[in-house]
Amino acid sequence: MSEENVPPPEAGESGGGQPKVSRRRFLGTGAALAVGLVVGGAVGVGSGYFLGQSNVKLPAGLKQGTGRFLIGTSVSTSGPTAQIISEEVQMFNNLVTLVNNRGGVYAADMGGYIPLQMVVLEDGGPGDTATIKSNYTKLATQYNVDLMIGPFTAAPSEAASPVAIQNQIPYIDNQADEIPIFTQSGASDWVVGSLNIINYWLWNYLNVLKTTDAKTIAFIDQGDDFDAEAAGTGTSHFGGIQFAKQLGFDVVLQDTGVNSTFSATYDYTPETLKLKSLDPDCVIYCDNTGALSALFFKSFQANNYKPRATHFLNGAQGAFYNTAGSIATGYTADVYWDASFPFEGLWGKSTWQQVQTITGFIDQNWPWLSIGYSCVENACNAVQVAGSTSKTAVMNALKTMEFTNLLGPWRAQNPLNDPFPPPSGLNTGVGMSLSRAVPVQIINGKRTIIGPPNLATGTYQYPEPYNF
Repeated sequence: MSEENVPPPEAGESGGGQPKVSRRRFLGTGAALAVGLVVGGAVGVGSGYFLGQSNVKLPAGLKQGTGRFLIGTSVSTSGPTAQIISEEVQMFNNLVTLVNNRGGVYAADMGGYIPLQMVVLEDGGPGDTATIKSNYTKLATQYNVDLMIGPFTAAPSEAASPVAIQNQIPYIDNQADEIPIFTQSGASDWVVGSLNIINYWLWNYLNVLKTTDAKTIAFIDQGDDFDAEAAGTGTSHFGGIQFAKQLGFDVVLQDTGVNSTFSATYDYTPETLKLKSLDPDCVIYCDNTGALSALFFKSFQANNYKPRATHFLNGAQGAFYNTAGSIATGYTADVYWDASFPFEGLWGKSTWQQVQTITGFIDQNWPWLSIGYSCVENACNAVQVAGSTSKTAVMNALKTMEFTNLLGPWRAQNPLNDPFPPPSGLNTGVGMSLSRAVPVQIINGKRTIIGPPNLATGTYQYPEPYNF
């Protein structure tokens, strides 16, 4: 049956069609039994899944409300970024079940606790923006979702967010948060971010690097909005390069558009030899796949090149470890959550651990899933604050509420109020959160937070101890 012929589930139904994955894959039977859970499973809806049941059995003492809270999103299950985000489908499924096992979401104006449900459609990542736009259009017009969570990375999110605005549906940007998402017409009315604008990605790492003897930095990026804006070569000209200069570093190279086609067979040798000739103290590569960063690192090994520091934005991923193999040690990368963080979030850190156990993954291999989890926290807390699933009321709550989710303190803010604001005249929009990337050093499989000081779990080893 084609996707167009699969009707969206009506209120009170679990969905239509046949499951797209095995029951064993979704239920994680052993883990589910170990923690005493009954996992609802997912029902296929064309190229996606309908998650969560409408007939949730409430724990004793909780009052049943009327209605449901329906979230829609799209996840890259194919394409170049699938290897660092595809497991989000399973994560959402099991999170929905855990929330509903606790009663669901409290909405006072709807009479009590209502079930959480999700529609998760599939896409092919950055090169598949037509599908992504179509997916979010279906979420708005066929499924009539109450809220949307954005897809992974820049181009997909820049295709998805306008659909939410056009249909006046609250939109929480997920693992993207580029400036164009917040500056488009209508964004201030319907868009908030899970993270700070991506331009601040390297702020914490560069401040850690400043405590070493490093003086020179080379920046390389793939050229799309995520990579370029994080590096500072993008349209805003506000990012890592500008921060590095502000902190007193000498930027000796700014190469953008390197492997812009996401080729898994790209030869990084010319770029490596260029770096070897320039001999910067630190090399920073902005790539949103992890695996391509590992290919670059392997080129270092092949050409006997050892910069004193190497920082890969997506180096703390299973995709990086699997591709780099035995040389995946010594370098630095970034995360947004770590088990050492003190934040309990809306449902407690134990819930996040249960999600990992049931789904069968660990954060160290799939670190961006914690951001998707935090988006669901934000959405459910907004319903609690609003008292209902009214789109206008939920959006007002998202724009005004302050609370702590899994990643830390969250509120939709104006960057001009930031202690390190963007340059005068740069329109960044509003609604992004406080969360910034946290630098880690990977040594022999152990992930150590090296900054900022209030979150650090160890000290930065510089020069970095490679094993090649």
